[in-house]
Amino acid sequence: AGAWAAASPSAEVRARGLGWRADLAYATGDHAAAAALAEEAARVTPLASDALVYLYRSAGVRLEDADVDGVRALGGELVARAGALRLPLHEARGALVLRILAERTGEARAVDEDLVDAASSLGSDVLAGHLWLVEARVAWRLGDAARGRELAERAAGALATSPAARAAWLCAKAVGCVCGTTENLTALLAVLDEIDRPDVDIEVIGLLAGCSLPPGPWEARVEAAAARLPGYRRSWPHGALSVEAALQRVRAAGVNQQSGGGDGDRYTEDSTG
Repeated sequence: AGAWAAASPSAEVRARGLGWRADLAYATGDHAAAAALAEEAARVTPLASDALVYLYRSAGVRLEDADVDGVRALGGELVARAGALRLPLHEARGALVLRILAERTGEARAVDEDLVDAASSLGSDVLAGHLWLVEARVAWRLGDAARGRELAERAAGALATSPAARAAWLCAKAVGCVCGTTENLTALLAVLDEIDRPDVDIEVIGLLAGCSLPPGPWEARVEAAAARLPGYRRSWPHGALSVEAALQRVRAAGVNQQSGGGDGDRYTEDSTG
């Protein structure tokens, strides 16, 4: 299929073939190839909207791979091109990528209140929820628990409107918890098990370690999650926390138990944050 697409006289078909190859490379952990192929697809496709989608995908992969310069360049291009075409959802996705980058590098020195307000008028609850979630993380990193809690609750409310956004909803709940909201940890951990997303495991377990997380084999679970993510950088944040930061929070909270059964492998019904 890849060879057929590459030989097609249609630029649109060639771009879609490159996008398919990018997905395949990403699935095998080859982030560099995935990002390069998605960007090449953006340059090849004759469809402006498709080009913006491919730019977003390339920037997202580079974000996972800690390619700061690459994310900044592609995110800026996405914002500029979408703005010129008056496509606000694509422009917001570019802004989202750039804000995630600023959050993870520590360049975000304050909540972007203009972006918080603008998210309300996007017409997309899920995208607004993702934007509010990033700003909640920014507030949490800056030590503003009250603002972080407010934004995390707003994000969770928006993300709850879509079953496809359940992982992001759970991350918002975890950020809210570490900022002081009271949550039923048993229920949140049940959702975590149901979702079965290793990247979400790392973030949620690390955050909830500071929210009266019940004793359990949490270090082993974080390590197992990291092992399922080929190409993952242990010291670079993916979501709110890196692998190493999540492990550090678990150890500091004193909630880890060795694997092997027993009460440490069970969640208690009255566990709340």
